[in-house]
Amino acid sequence: MKAMRTFRLMAKPASTGWLIVCLGDKATGDGNWTSTLDHPESWCPGVVAVPVDDADDYYVAIGGNDYGGAEQWVCIDTRLAEV
Repeated sequence: MKAMRTFRLMAKPASTGWLIVCLGDKATGDGNWTSTLDHPESWCPGVVAVPVDDADDYYVAIGGNDYGGAEQWVCIDTRLAEV
């Protein structure tokens, strides 16, 4: 999670919205920034949405497949990673 925060600070594209961090070859979607998380099917399962503001609510796209996209976004409890 610390690496994601560093990435967020270095590549901050806007004051609101989400940076989409693609792990491995999960690079589908509409670029690496989105204003909302209302279309999980636009992203492959396994990508992580990192808020560009100071919020601690990260999300991971789950379900579905690489072709049809993810089924939903699920909140990651980043407080567990700080321990």
